[in-house]
Amino acid sequence: MASQGGMMIESIKTGIMRLRLGLSVTTVMIMVIITGCSPTVEKGDDNAAKRDIPIVQGVTPRWRYAEAASELNYKKSMVAKMDRFWSDFEKAKPIFDNFSKQSDKTIAFMQTQLSRVHPELTWEVNGIRPDLYLSIGSEGDKTLWPLIDTMIERAPRLSGWRFVRHKDPVDLADVVEMFSVRLDRAMPSLSVKCTANNRNSIDLDFVSPHFRGTDRELDLQTAFMLTEIALGDEETDKWVGDIHSKQGAIPNLKRTEVVKLFVNDFVHEKRRVLDSLPTKPLFELTPPETTYVVSFEEPIKKVGKGRLTLVTWSPSFGHALEDLNSFFSERLSKHNERFCYLQLENASHIAEPTDRKELEREIDTALRSQKVGSVVGNGAGLVLRHPPAVAYIDLSLRDVDRGVSVLRKICAKHALSHQSWLRFYDADWQNEWIGMFADTPAPPRPEVWEFE
Repeated sequence: MASQGGMMIESIKTGIMRLRLGLSVTTVMIMVIITGCSPTVEKGDDNAAKRDIPIVQGVTPRWRYAEAASELNYKKSMVAKMDRFWSDFEKAKPIFDNFSKQSDKTIAFMQTQLSRVHPELTWEVNGIRPDLYLSIGSEGDKTLWPLIDTMIERAPRLSGWRFVRHKDPVDLADVVEMFSVRLDRAMPSLSVKCTANNRNSIDLDFVSPHFRGTDRELDLQTAFMLTEIALGDEETDKWVGDIHSKQGAIPNLKRTEVVKLFVNDFVHEKRRVLDSLPTKPLFELTPPETTYVVSFEEPIKKVGKGRLTLVTWSPSFGHALEDLNSFFSERLSKHNERFCYLQLENASHIAEPTDRKELEREIDTALRSQKVGSVVGNGAGLVLRHPPAVAYIDLSLRDVDRGVSVLRKICAKHALSHQSWLRFYDADWQNEWIGMFADTPAPPRPEVWEFE
């Protein structure tokens, strides 16, 4: 978690959004923040399609695993909007081919057309002919990534154009100039230190004699903008942890050299994290005897329900849960394993650790025998009453679909509550869920618990 005075990536982005809204258009780049959205999924079963799962305003419906009629209708409507956008974009291609000279028309088109797809989408046009690209993103809301991926997949193939979800990193030689373009001021002289943390993300410490103190908002915005330009959106979103800034003396280096050292240091720390990960999938490893225990008390006071405990044999997994907004399984496994959890409500009969342990052992054995995953932790929760009535079983799955088949059989065998779901920790999967029974309703809320 961020230490006091520091700033997590999401809060920094809020400030950057305000800055970007005031950016002027230049011949190098056009950037505008607008709203928009759109994801990807598989067919559900007939029973699921017949039951209604209401679309909650302000919450993006599941996309990858949409199966209820309301979800499928939403998805169909969104895909139609995407196709309409691309059709209009293709017709307006001459404007975008010369976007630096027709910036007003470019901005007007995107403001009108992209917001019709979804009101939370952002965009950027960049590059030099014949290598131009349009990036479509969602500042801070990673649950829109599946929708955006679908939109990018449906983009037309146009000569001289690429369509991407994440903005590319800028060439090292151009970072200093791009910083000036985006913020309309020169990049200050500074130094950056990169340090891998216990969440397997990388903290960044910026020092500059031009900063006004420690972790001041404007200084942090400077640090974040440089990070995003030099590393690109994807590395920033998935791998950057806390960002701190402070006033101080620095070595006398050219700014281009500072940028090069920063990127090299970041790459080195990321490689250190990846090299520390298990060489085999977790289901091929024997869990150690020691366990890592966490108790969550504040979330219960705050939201009235949530998770109380976590017991896991993987400390890095436990620490990664401290920042769910930036949880990505690729920082914990290099074998395409996805970290997720069974949430079992009305589970008083397995709320005690010994009872839960038996179910956990059966699930772990079944998943390992199929070589699809394993159990990595467990816990208990509360739903406005005592004793705890929600059980959590944390999993890593290399094959989600095959894992679901195993889990459903075990849930049916033990006649578990039909309010049982497989849910996901990854920041871009947190609105996804899979019911363990044909009549399982939607989960009560997108989040499992909240951290202070």
